[in-house]
Amino acid sequence: MLWTYFDTNINLHAGFSWMGTGSIFLREHAQRHLRFLQIHLKDNPELWAFSDVFFSIWLNDIPTQLIVTLYPLTIDQNEQTNGNLSSNQIVDLQRTSSIFAIRRLEYSLRLNQSNTNLTFSRYQSRRFPYLTKSSNSNDNFIFFSNILPIDIEHIPFDISIDVERATYANIPRGPNFIHFVNHNTLKATDNDDRTCWYPRKSVEKGDFFAIDFLSIQTNLTIVLMMNHSEKLQNTLDIRLSFDGQWWISYPFAIQKNSKTNNAIIRGTLRRLIIDSRQFPPELRSFRYIAFNATTHFHENFSVCDVKIFKNL
Repeated sequence: MLWTYFDTNINLHAGFSWMGTGSIFLREHAQRHLRFLQIHLKDNPELWAFSDVFFSIWLNDIPTQLIVTLYPLTIDQNEQTNGNLSSNQIVDLQRTSSIFAIRRLEYSLRLNQSNTNLTFSRYQSRRFPYLTKSSNSNDNFIFFSNILPIDIEHIPFDISIDVERATYANIPRGPNFIHFVNHNTLKATDNDDRTCWYPRKSVEKGDFFAIDFLSIQTNLTIVLMMNHSEKLQNTLDIRLSFDGQWWISYPFAIQKNSKTNNAIIRGTLRRLIIDSRQFPPELRSFRYIAFNATTHFHENFSVCDVKIFKNL
């Protein structure tokens, strides 16, 4: 998420997805992007092969970051792309295409800021806040949070000096990046309670972590392995939802009567068990469960493992 551009004066809020990492998007967005290529790259055909590099820039809407384990596949010789280009040529074209893309988007938005019939979209159409997500190994659920590794909305952007933001010259590095690699959301879904999702900031009011079960479920048992304190956990507002937009808070007190809850497994690692059969009948079906911070807390979230069991 370091490769982002915000300028509220011209409704610029573009996010960049790094080359080779892949993305999932609507067909209508792909069709619009192909039309953009016809309009904006007619004099730069050499950049067509790199248009996926700046697809999300021209989308002008920050994508959700899905952090997963990538498994390399064997590539047939006939499937090789850019086979005639050296590594240096690829780097040069990546740099040229990303700079071209942000310049064209920024210029278009600034030139047409009073025009309602724009080439590039000016308004975001997102239903959810900015998120990082990871699925478990069986794709049974997605663990996600609105806690990002950096405050992307308040990174200053000036086209005259920050035009190379989405190039290899700006590859993430340093302690913040290393911490994110070692403690991102994937660490809560990797079936290893020795690795943990552990944001590098204290909990603020409005922060949350949540689970998407991908469809409406009933009779679930959710087991969370956590390293943050019971005191922090008890301040969280537990919410359930069918669609991720409308939420119902559920007082969690009855769950704490179980002797197995908040049991210390080792060190500071605790186990929290949520059995939806103990919920009121009207709340036993849901797709999402979220744990929302209601106040600032001088402690970090730490979730080390999530397991889901279907009750018979």
